[in-house]
Amino acid sequence: MKRRSEGRGRWVVLALGMVALLLSLSLVTWRQNRAREVMATLDSLQRQWALLEAEEGRLRLQIQTLESRGRVVQDARADLGMVNPGTDRIVLLVPPSPSAEAPR
Repeated sequence: MKRRSEGRGRWVVLALGMVALLLSLSLVTWRQNRAREVMATLDSLQRQWALLEAEEGRLRLQIQTLESRGRVVQDARADLGMVNPGTDRIVLLVPPSPSAEAPR
């Protein structure tokens, strides 16, 4: 009778060992799948970041082009009818001489 209970004890230990092994293998598999998902998300975010940086560069170039003197002058002439002043329209402002200051 004692031998029969020893046999059952071995089977229980063996069964528990198999369950523990299966659980640990499942945990490893889950962890690896989770790591793959995180890496895929990271890769997607890096691609989006690169696209946004490229868009930022394109927009900065467009801003520089729109703010350039040649573009502003061209638009001012076309839209507002502005022209560069001739020499007869330029007024030079000369600061007063030190002797022309307030009387003593």
